[in-house]
Amino acid sequence: MSPNQKKIKSMLDWLYGLLNNRRASIVPAAIGLALAVCLLALLGVFIRQSAANMTERAVLGISPDWQVQMVGTTDISAAEAAAKSIAGFKSLAIVDYADVISLSSTKDGTTQTTGAAKTLGLSSNFIDEFPKQFRLLSGSLSGVLLSQQTAANLHAVPGDTVTSARLGQTPLDVKVDGVVELPNADQLFQIVSATPQAAQTAPPDNVVLLPQGQWREAFQSQLENLPQTAQRQIHVAHDHKVLPNNPTDAFITAQEMANNLSAKLAGSGVIVNNLAARLDGVRQDSLFARVLFLFLGIPGAIIAILLTVLVVLSTADRRRREIALLQMRGADTPQILKTLSVEALVVGIGGALVGVIAAGMLAPIFVKGPLIANDFVWFACSAAIGLAASLFVFLVPSWFALRRTALENTAQTRLVIESQPAWQRLWLDVFAVVGAFLIFWQVSATGYQVVAAPEGVATATVDYKAYAAPALLWIGCGLLLMRLFSSFLLNDTGFLKVALTPFAKAFAKLVSASMAREQGRITKGVVLVALAMSFATSTAIFNTTYEHQSTIDATLTNGADVTVSGTIENPASGVLDIIRKSNGAVAAELMQHRYAYVGNDLQDLYGIDPVTIGKATAMSDAYFGNADAKATLASLQATPDGVLVSDETVGDFQLKEGDTINLRLQFGSDRAYHVVPFKFIGIAREFPTAPKDSFLIANAKYIAATTGISTSEIVLIKALIEPSVLADNLRSSLADHKGLTVSDLSEAVHRIGSSLVAVDLRSLTGLELAFAIPLVAGAIGLIFALGLAERRRSFAILRALGATSQHLGAFLWSEALVVYTFGTSAGLGLGWALAWMLTKLMTQVFDPPPDTLYVPWTYLVMLCLAGLAAVSVAVLTQLRHQNEPLTSAMRAV
Repeated sequence: MSPNQKKIKSMLDWLYGLLNNRRASIVPAAIGLALAVCLLALLGVFIRQSAANMTERAVLGISPDWQVQMVGTTDISAAEAAAKSIAGFKSLAIVDYADVISLSSTKDGTTQTTGAAKTLGLSSNFIDEFPKQFRLLSGSLSGVLLSQQTAANLHAVPGDTVTSARLGQTPLDVKVDGVVELPNADQLFQIVSATPQAAQTAPPDNVVLLPQGQWREAFQSQLENLPQTAQRQIHVAHDHKVLPNNPTDAFITAQEMANNLSAKLAGSGVIVNNLAARLDGVRQDSLFARVLFLFLGIPGAIIAILLTVLVVLSTADRRRREIALLQMRGADTPQILKTLSVEALVVGIGGALVGVIAAGMLAPIFVKGPLIANDFVWFACSAAIGLAASLFVFLVPSWFALRRTALENTAQTRLVIESQPAWQRLWLDVFAVVGAFLIFWQVSATGYQVVAAPEGVATATVDYKAYAAPALLWIGCGLLLMRLFSSFLLNDTGFLKVALTPFAKAFAKLVSASMAREQGRITKGVVLVALAMSFATSTAIFNTTYEHQSTIDATLTNGADVTVSGTIENPASGVLDIIRKSNGAVAAELMQHRYAYVGNDLQDLYGIDPVTIGKATAMSDAYFGNADAKATLASLQATPDGVLVSDETVGDFQLKEGDTINLRLQFGSDRAYHVVPFKFIGIAREFPTAPKDSFLIANAKYIAATTGISTSEIVLIKALIEPSVLADNLRSSLADHKGLTVSDLSEAVHRIGSSLVAVDLRSLTGLELAFAIPLVAGAIGLIFALGLAERRRSFAILRALGATSQHLGAFLWSEALVVYTFGTSAGLGLGWALAWMLTKLMTQVFDPPPDTLYVPWTYLVMLCLAGLAAVSVAVLTQLRHQNEPLTSAMRAV
């Protein structure tokens, strides 16, 4: 047999011996590694799919992707050809814009006149290609259309005649065919300028939409002779499937596509890239999601690897003896490392394979959508990380053992007086905890942006230093707990003896002394249990808070679980009785939605009943400037003419509480705007259905009394059943009532799809929380299983001295109580602190920020019970092992 064959045979014999005699340590180590690999693999899939979902949701609501305004020419043929040549082109339509002096309408002998207005000419395919630009309120979508506010100003309905006062031409009379809402008016009427930083203005209050042929007949000369008052645009839609899945890559691609068109236009057109603008905001959210996923997932993988480390360390004595034996037989360092690497490879390869297979099996359960090639690349990377971790935790301690002599390696570890670890001597645990709170204080005090996406820059970056706070807190508290608990066991003055007397009885003093002797192993167990519990607790609390705020965010957008919206002409208050009698409607409350002029600024005005509004929709403290919803609504109720004003309006008009604000509201008597005094009593930062910038909130009774219009345009509904089901029921019940729209929370989630709060973390956290239970149970169980060798020696001596199983059980149950109680308590506290800190750091994400953390008590109780069950199983298993013959047990001494 050749030397190489001998070496191979020797390695195979070693491997055979390991598999036959070391399964008790190899299997737990491989399982811990498999958990880490599986969690890392699935985490990568979540990150990839979350980015893709955010991109898909973001571009879903864009209409159109580009607005190309012609410059210096009215001939659009070349621009159309250029737009159609861009990769991913889907469709286009033409929109012409013209300024008019005013609009007027005469009805019942009374003439209503508006201020300056816009008249749009739409190509015949515009409504079909961009249906999200319109919502029909009455009449037909074909022909001449009025915007909702214009129809209200002119008292016009379908069939009426509206006159446009054209610039330098005779007035133009048109017959109204329909009234529409313009949901994307800000985008439709945005300023198109060659200067990216051009200031944006509010959309016009008065709009008439004409068929393109009719518009060109009336305004073509104005377009040619007064180009500063009329424009021609091409609205372009793309097939979004050409965009990469990642929002940042999609943003870059959208910019490059627009640059391509810009080069082909050669200055004849200016592009407003709505697609890139939307993706510009989403790429910031995608980085938030990535950081969030990593922070929630990586600790679980670390704990799983620590379980493997704990298994490896438990066999360190045996491995040192094996190294000593090989040294005495003349084996050199490379030979010994090769021999020992067999065990590391068995654990690493076995754990990696099991982890990857488990990830593939669990992916359809926890991950939405099919796996793609990139996911399998991540699976391979996770397996490689697991294998590298296995080699590291096995071979590094062996390397240090090889630096000792055979005699030193055969010495009993418990007789070797070791110095304090370097981290204890340097007080790194204390510095880490202090550093965590210093970083957190700095971030909180300065309002620092942990994710930066500079305007006009194609990349967004995460300032990971901000997330060093929770990372340092987790590590620092783990090390600090190790220091404190170890010191407690070594210097206990009798507390343990008293605490354990009910369980250990006469053995309480002996048990506490035994724990002091085994303080190293017990301390590691307490710390590992605490870290595992903190991972589960922080993930559960953060996820519950996140889900709660997701609902609040959707409610803020939609108004309530279900919302029925109408207009002044078709108010939702007329069907209030029908709504309240609907099956599944717990409460239904009215809310007025009017418009009011603050100076020359037209803003949304909401009229509510402060006493009852909270029955139908949540009134969060974060909605109001004083962070006290109850006090703010009470103040509004006590001040009939009171008004709550948005932050932006307060700043723009330099308002102070107590000031009188003269608003101009539309009266029912003549449909004209008249001055109504209000008293400024507080700030409203958010409010259901309100826009993000400027709005007003007042008492509905005061608005009705002063304007003479007592109806309400909106009904907010709290649902007892699934909101989407209630919404469908109401659509059927209200089918005969034209001009009313029913919406529910599920639709709101899609409308806020570019927000991180719209990202569904339920599957990810479900996976993590499912992993957390075996991690906690495994950590507790391993503490006892891996201490079997030490206990066998001690228990053999006790049995020889006459100890019974009941006496031995006192040791096990007492140790279990200490590890479980201290580890669980510390873990719950640390988990709450981590969830609190992470929530504060992620305040930018929540809209509005949470008032408090929401604790999932049911899950935490289940987690504690799972740990208690693991303790019981481990102790009972240990007691069963003590039934071996005394002669066999004595061989361990």
